[in-house]
Amino acid sequence: MSYWTGSEAAIAAANAAAWAAYIGAHPTADQGGETVANPTTAWAIPTQTAAGDWAIPAYPGMTAPEGCTEVDAVEWPEVDGDV
Repeated sequence: MSYWTGSEAAIAAANAAAWAAYIGAHPTADQGGETVANPTTAWAIPTQTAAGDWAIPAYPGMTAPEGCTEVDAVEWPEVDGDV
């Protein structure tokens, strides 16, 4: 899996672009056997990295949007209780 990293604003814009691409490709969803409009409201939840920038999973087949860098791995901050 690859990720896009960048400033909070760049990642927010990238998340919106990825969400639009996802909804365009998957406009409906199955909910309990019924087809409904896709209820997804975002491609991903942006998360701050150990380096202080922000990251989301890259949308498959989409190049990194302006202000973002595509990377193969992200270093996440340690959380109290991590071993």
